[in-house]
Amino acid sequence: MTAVQPIEDAHRQTRGLRFAPFPELLAGRPAPDLGWRPLIELDLDPAAEPDGFTLAAVLRTEVDHSAPGPHAVHALRTLTRELIFATSASLYLTGSATLFDEQDWLVRHVGRAAASTEPALLVGTRTGDDREAAEVLLPIITPILDGIRRATRVGRRTLCSYVVDTASFAMINLARQLGRDRVAAWSRAEAFAEALHRAGLPRLSRPELARYDGDHQSGIWAVRGACCLDFKDPEHGYCLTCPLLDHNERTRRWQATTPAVNARIRR
Repeated sequence: MTAVQPIEDAHRQTRGLRFAPFPELLAGRPAPDLGWRPLIELDLDPAAEPDGFTLAAVLRTEVDHSAPGPHAVHALRTLTRELIFATSASLYLTGSATLFDEQDWLVRHVGRAAASTEPALLVGTRTGDDREAAEVLLPIITPILDGIRRATRVGRRTLCSYVVDTASFAMINLARQLGRDRVAAWSRAEAFAEALHRAGLPRLSRPELARYDGDHQSGIWAVRGACCLDFKDPEHGYCLTCPLLDHNERTRRWQATTPAVNARIRR
């Protein structure tokens, strides 16, 4: 019997949660006619044709904002969110991560249908700890960061922070949804963030734990290391997790939204 891989175990544990963005997990390499291609083959040249397997195709998708920041964050999220989340979730929920080669992280529907880009991971048999997980993540993510920065002029701090923030928020959000200790989850997230920095991700910001209700678990959240530039709440503007808000303003907003947040968690 084939042993269950950490990423498969983590995927099983998160089924049914409101937010758990896993990629499709593939047991074998898909046939070419299904459209899956390794992400490392993506053409990152800003001048490349926007209808092919190119970063320009992803950046061209419709985002409800004219500034480059939201387009950059959208592209980064489209291409890397599930990869970062699944790795972080595996480390948090199982204590180890499934390791993979650069050719194993696949995407499809890049081009005219870039808005519906689908990620997948070819699941192998190697497992590793935080250090090893970080060392297989960065060779895939770093070229994407550099390509988006060249194409949009959005700074390294915003883009690198997205990686650390996504990995860190994955753990505390899972703790929130599963009813686990959020402080312990954040401590675990800090350890993985440190591994990412040691593996070569620039240390340009640091997300922080935020307490809005003393030590009560429901009041323990987190603040991003840098603004994500993805303004999607027309009523309130900055997100509750944005570092551009001071703590008092975040606390006020948390108190105003807590009933709605708790209602969503119970569903």
